[in-house]
Amino acid sequence: MESLTKVQSLSEKLNSIKEAGLSFNEIQLLKMLKIVVKKQEELLNNVKKAINGKRWSEVLGTALQLIQRCNMVMVYVMQPTIIGSINDPSLYESIDTLVETSTSCISELVTLLKHNSKDLGIESITMNLITNPLSVSVSITFK
Repeated sequence: MESLTKVQSLSEKLNSIKEAGLSFNEIQLLKMLKIVVKKQEELLNNVKKAINGKRWSEVLGTALQLIQRCNMVMVYVMQPTIIGSINDPSLYESIDTLVETSTSCISELVTLLKHNSKDLGIESITMNLITNPLSVSVSITFK
C-alpha cells in the first residue's frame, strides 16, 4: 500500500522534529499529529491484513474508520487558528504532507473497496472533495 509508506515516512519526519524552539501550542500540535499519524498507520496495516485474510466486514469497518479519521484531522489542522499559530517551517510542512497523505489514504481505500466491491457486496462508490471544510466525502451503495 503506497499510502502506508507515505504515512510511515511522515511519522519519521514528525519524530525528527525537535521540540526545542517550538512554542507551547506547536509542541501540543506536534504531539497530537504524532498520535494521529500512528493511528493512521495502525489502521492502514489493519486494512492490509484484513484484505489479505479476505475478512470483508473488517476491511469495510476499518476503511470507514480511517476515512473518518483522515477527514477529522484535515478539518482540524486547516483551521485558521491552527495554521496561524505555526511558526516552525518543518511543522507547517508536516501538516501540508499530512493533508496530502490523508487524501491519498482515502483515495487508495476507495480504490481498494472498488476493486473488491463484489466480495464486499458494494454496488457503487462515489467520492467527492469538499473544500470548506476540507474533507473527502465517500458514499457507498450496497446491493
